[in-house]
Amino acid sequence: MARPSRKLELSILRDRVEMIDVDDGRGVVFPFPLEENAGVAARAVPPGRLRQNEGGLTIYASAFLGVVDMFSCPVLLTAADVAVAGETPHTRLFKVKKVSLVRLSSAEPSDKDKAFAEVLLGILESGGLFFSYEIDAFMSCQQAAEQGPNADDYFWWSKNLVRGLPPPCTDMAVKLSYGFVGTSRMCTVEGREFFLTVVSRRARKRPGTRYLTRGADFHGEVANFAETEQIVWDPKQPEQFTSFRIIRGSIPIFWRQSNGIAKPEPELDLNTFSSRVAFTSHFKRLASTYGEVLAISLVNLHGSESRLAIGFEDHMSLDAGLCEPPPRLIAFDFHAKTKDGRYEQGLEELKDMLREDLRRQQVFSKAAGTRQVGVFRVNCVDCLDRTGVVQGMISRTMLVLQVYMVCGSAQTGLVEESEFAFKRIWADNADSISKQYSGTGALKTDFTRTGKRSTRGMLEDGVKSVMRIYFKNFVDGGRQDCLDALCGYGQALNLPVQRSNGHGFMKDVSRITPGGEKHSVLVELQNESLVVSNSQSILYEYPRIGLVSWERINSSGSPRLRLIYRTREDATPATTPLLLQFPSNGGGLREKFARSLISWSQPGVAPLFGATYRVRMMATSKDQLQLPDDLGETDVLCTALWKNKDVDSRLTPVPTGFEQHDFILVHSTSYISVLARKKVIPVISNVQEASNGQASALSLNISGVEVCFIFTKLAKPTDLPLALRGLKIGRSGYDISAQFDYIYIGGLVPGADWPDSAFRSMGNGYLSKTTRKGFFILRGCLADLPYTTDDKQEVSSTDEQTSVLFEENIQGRPAPSIPMQDVVRCTVRIRGLECEGVSHPPSVDSNVPLRTYVKIDSDYAKSPGRTRTVDRATSSPRWDMETLEVGLVESSRKEMDDCILLGQLVLSAPILGDSTCGYFSLRLSQKGKFETQILRASKGVGKIRGVLDTEFEAVDPALAGLPLSEGVTMSKRGNSSSKRVSNLFGKMSTYIAGQSSSDPFSRSVTRALSQPRTDSQLEEATQRLALEGPEKDDYPADLLGI
Repeated sequence: MARPSRKLELSILRDRVEMIDVDDGRGVVFPFPLEENAGVAARAVPPGRLRQNEGGLTIYASAFLGVVDMFSCPVLLTAADVAVAGETPHTRLFKVKKVSLVRLSSAEPSDKDKAFAEVLLGILESGGLFFSYEIDAFMSCQQAAEQGPNADDYFWWSKNLVRGLPPPCTDMAVKLSYGFVGTSRMCTVEGREFFLTVVSRRARKRPGTRYLTRGADFHGEVANFAETEQIVWDPKQPEQFTSFRIIRGSIPIFWRQSNGIAKPEPELDLNTFSSRVAFTSHFKRLASTYGEVLAISLVNLHGSESRLAIGFEDHMSLDAGLCEPPPRLIAFDFHAKTKDGRYEQGLEELKDMLREDLRRQQVFSKAAGTRQVGVFRVNCVDCLDRTGVVQGMISRTMLVLQVYMVCGSAQTGLVEESEFAFKRIWADNADSISKQYSGTGALKTDFTRTGKRSTRGMLEDGVKSVMRIYFKNFVDGGRQDCLDALCGYGQALNLPVQRSNGHGFMKDVSRITPGGEKHSVLVELQNESLVVSNSQSILYEYPRIGLVSWERINSSGSPRLRLIYRTREDATPATTPLLLQFPSNGGGLREKFARSLISWSQPGVAPLFGATYRVRMMATSKDQLQLPDDLGETDVLCTALWKNKDVDSRLTPVPTGFEQHDFILVHSTSYISVLARKKVIPVISNVQEASNGQASALSLNISGVEVCFIFTKLAKPTDLPLALRGLKIGRSGYDISAQFDYIYIGGLVPGADWPDSAFRSMGNGYLSKTTRKGFFILRGCLADLPYTTDDKQEVSSTDEQTSVLFEENIQGRPAPSIPMQDVVRCTVRIRGLECEGVSHPPSVDSNVPLRTYVKIDSDYAKSPGRTRTVDRATSSPRWDMETLEVGLVESSRKEMDDCILLGQLVLSAPILGDSTCGYFSLRLSQKGKFETQILRASKGVGKIRGVLDTEFEAVDPALAGLPLSEGVTMSKRGNSSSKRVSNLFGKMSTYIAGQSSSDPFSRSVTRALSQPRTDSQLEEATQRLALEGPEKDDYPADLLGI
């Protein structure tokens, strides 16, 4: 097998670049693409055929790294300068110090190319990229020995840079890893010398920066995943070596941190079922790679981090048994255990908890015939600071065994200088991993370096924390774009781009990053991909056949659509979920896009929509709910359980043995859970939860129908409105009781026992029923949607403490699609509006001059409609002479008949602004005069009446979807304000770091004109490394200047 080239000569000619291996004459020609975005068409040339220089520029390089697409052309990446970073028993490891960017074009680089190149060089020249000329450095010693060429390439970080290149190119390229390498000479108290090498390898999958990349994706890949290997070896007998592996990675569930400038609180994202899929995929991969996994979670067990701790523990309880061998979890609150200067005591306590596993896991030694049979998986929130301290402690413990096996002596203690060398190398490792993820060195490294916390170290941590805030808000967006391009998740293209075979396009929409940033994008439906390109010309592709599900989200104030994709392992990876935000009045635009996307993608789940689903809600006052046997027809089951004491698990309301009844857990909160049959899972989406200490709510979309379950415990029935107040869920700005197609409010009133045999009307649009032992159920719906329950059928309770609150059928809606016939454009007109008996909210002072208006909106509306503002002198404001008009997007006539209008009665006060007095809903099929309740927190606060008219105009069915993108030209879109600020601060940081502001292409080529290091120079550097350790300049540089 051909090994990578050590000495390369590159001739940059008028229409091509010729690259020659100086040692063996191998050559590759890279012709300049004839068209923009045409890709690379390299070809091999026999030895000796490329030695005629046609007058072009010649540069030299020490390694070929690969090719990356930039906006105007592909760019060759070569290492102009490398340095010995460390050494293992099998090879020297070199790190990339300087990179040359060789453009495959004769045109001048654009400003976007130059800006992108600055960020690119900041990553490539950070000191974190390393490789070997002899072996695949991305493999650990144990992996190489046991699997050899068949080992997976999980840590081959540069694989995408050679993807699609012909074999001559891939043979000449080095295989890069990204992380850290360090080697130090050590000595025991007996005088036995050995080498210690620490190698950290970051995974190429789910790359990213802090805050922008958190948790897991749908394939179980997690953010900031890295394997660290500690190798102890004898330089005189290289075959005498041992290695120990330890890993880190973000908590493998769906979560994010997207709100806040400084330190956002963690938020759980998506539902329990989706997280279970990611969780099990993650740990199954770890089990197949490492064997037994012991997860050590260091997050706080109280405060905002506790939701991550509880989520991790709950998933471990649910899903550990699905992996073989099953993983285990130790939850260790690092901050609580080490507070008040108790660092040594806290870590000693953790070591005691790990002692048996430290003994059982062993280390790998080919000479001794032992292998490591498990792995410690350490995490905190960032997997940086606390994680680095604990990994260093565990590795120091395992060093004793490693030294004993290599040196053959029971005296494994280290001399003082070697003890410091061990702490230094692990602190450097922590700093390097931290810089790559957060932009600064790790916190708490004063303890890692010295074994004690110091005032100086705490002050340095404060400065680093401030810099992390700066990076989060001003730098990480550009770094994330660049990492996406390097690892294949995104592609830099020169825009505008003309496409002639598109199926639809959409402008005026934003992509929401996991960190909460909004980037203006253009979205196109192409032959086989959904293509999303941002204002920085970074393009993301999503496979046409990969759409799994979609969710309409209204909780942000602007309509959003979340798209969930799956991609094959061998396909271009996609950043998923894809979250798109539409203009604040863009509900209709979102609907048209969803129709076009689903009609074009034809996901397998679409035909499952539109069925009838039987829903049941049960409640118990026991500590655990037992499921009855009469669940044969139940498709969706909500279970509720209320405890007086604090609940420390989100699995408390989940009934025991639900798997035996063929149910799957969809989601669970501390007091309420929802389970569903396997056939129903694909049509469930947009799961949300809320709690306020008095009530717990869980909402979900079942086949296009929004359903909300609420459970509460009341002292008396009249306390219900107070219990519902403050439950923030669902549509932004709307009361929880007036936005869902169906809402079910269950609860317990202790001491009450007044059973009703059937539902009765409460006069506020709700139906109510009470059961024995004080359980009650309120059932409400929007605009008098039909109930399909059979009240004659009595559902029995399982015992005296458990009640079935209701069971009924819900008719699902079809999946969105472009209608082929009977398409209309509808205009809604409401006239003669007047209110009666309206009471204002308790928070509004009735003595303040108030004005009021009515607002009407819909998911199909082109924009909301509203009346003029009138003085509210009485409780019965009127708009006699006014007509409120709302235009709806082109849809089928049936969709329009089922369309629901959501109304708000809004109070406006001087200085205080607007506040909603109440909510109501109307269906378009209710033409003519209407009178309906105005609700607030499930309580009737007045009535509103008027006349509803509709006007329908037949239109071309094509208008119900997106316009075709044939021949569309992407318009120029300016940077957002955050990007402009980012560019400004990026220039400031470049100045602070003292870097040149010249063209990065010219700079990289100029410094590459010098000859590469000779073998004698490399040998000299290796000898110096063995005697003295790496030079200070050889450690990864701070990324401040990118």
